[in-house]
Amino acid sequence: MPAGYTAEEPDTSDTNETFCNYMQPNHENSYASITYDGTSTSAIAVSVRQYNSVDDASAQQVALAKAMQTCSSMTSSGTTLKVAQMSAPKLGYRTVGVALSSQGYTIAELFIQVGPAVLQVGEAGLGGADVTKVTGLAKKAIAKYQDAAMN
Repeated sequence: MPAGYTAEEPDTSDTNETFCNYMQPNHENSYASITYDGTSTSAIAVSVRQYNSVDDASAQQVALAKAMQTCSSMTSSGTTLKVAQMSAPKLGYRTVGVALSSQGYTIAELFIQVGPAVLQVGEAGLGGADVTKVTGLAKKAIAKYQDAAMN
């Protein structure tokens, strides 16, 4: 993590909330996430969803990418968010980028398929999110996942 961020307690319970309530083709068999709080105006979140197979993870990414083609807004925890597909670097097998914004803050998220898993790396910031930082963190998350999967 960048300097100045502190970790919250890891979370292993997933609400399975989806962007614009798209229908998930399948559900993960395990989930874990952690959020790092920076200043009062930024946070970074990382999660991993492990599916039963590479095909299940691929189907999830295809469904997410399709939802992003028609989704322009959604409500989450009572807040209306603008939703937009965001260009994303090719990381892992398939990468989907999502930008969310509301009331002066922006969230930039990358969803990266690595084998039978989908890693989600995002940053929320008041006034904007740093996509370059998210990409760098995503590369580190991929390396850590691959290292853990090999051991």
